[in-house]
Amino acid sequence: MSHIRTSFPEIALSHPAGGLARLQASDSGGRWRGALARWLGRIRERDELRGLSGRERRDAGITAYDVAIESRKLPWRD
Repeated sequence: MSHIRTSFPEIALSHPAGGLARLQASDSGGRWRGALARWLGRIRERDELRGLSGRERRDAGITAYDVAIESRKLPWRD
């Protein structure tokens, strides 16, 4: 099993197939950096959703249930 360290010290991947290593080698890291940026954006958006007041949710047409479902999604899920 290989242990891969990225340029982000808090992120490390141990995977027998070496998926991240293959992706990094295939495109010099551009695609995985783009994916990471999208995931971080989703995390921020979902944090903002959780922070909305009841009035703000109603104004946007979003229910508390919608917020709960969206905020439980993993970052790589749309």
